[in-house]
Amino acid sequence: MNEVEGTPRQREITDWFKTLPLWLDLGGLRVVHACWHQESMDVLKPLLTPDHRLTDEAIIAGSRKGEPAFEAIEVICKGPEIALPAGLSFSDKDGKIRHEVRVRWWLPDSRTFREAGIVPPGHDGGLPDAPLPAEWTGHPYVGPPVLFGHYWFPGHRRSFRRSSHAWIPSVEPRVGRWWLIDLMVKRSCRLTS
Repeated sequence: MNEVEGTPRQREITDWFKTLPLWLDLGGLRVVHACWHQESMDVLKPLLTPDHRLTDEAIIAGSRKGEPAFEAIEVICKGPEIALPAGLSFSDKDGKIRHEVRVRWWLPDSRTFREAGIVPPGHDGGLPDAPLPAEWTGHPYVGPPVLFGHYWFPGHRRSFRRSSHAWIPSVEPRVGRWWLIDLMVKRSCRLTS
């Protein structure tokens, strides 16, 4: 947005984003950009339209670091993060040094940074095999299958807990289509009932 700030294009882009729901609950299937997290959704609901689309109020509150809406949007659209132990960091795919790591919310039984952390391929050795902080309770999920994207896992399809989640990658659309087809076939009875 920095490139278009203050131009008519900025309003056009903002208005387009306001047409997209932050999540969909289709009964037998749920769709979210990065993380299905009910607590964050509950924070945002009063700021969104009834069909979970952004309002001006949500955009303003969601752009202020430290606001509950900012944190909720971060979790839903980017996924949960936890701070690494003091003195530890890793470089992300763009070379930026990170002191927090996004975690695999769909694996609530992860106990160590190495098990839970999402880092670029070849960087997981930089994560300690140390226990996650005591306050980390994961993001327990109970419900129908969730389709989510955001995360970059190059290569092949990934298995998720009890096949209740499917990752739809933005950089490898053929793999994403296979996940969707596979999930729809396996769950067709539940999705149509």
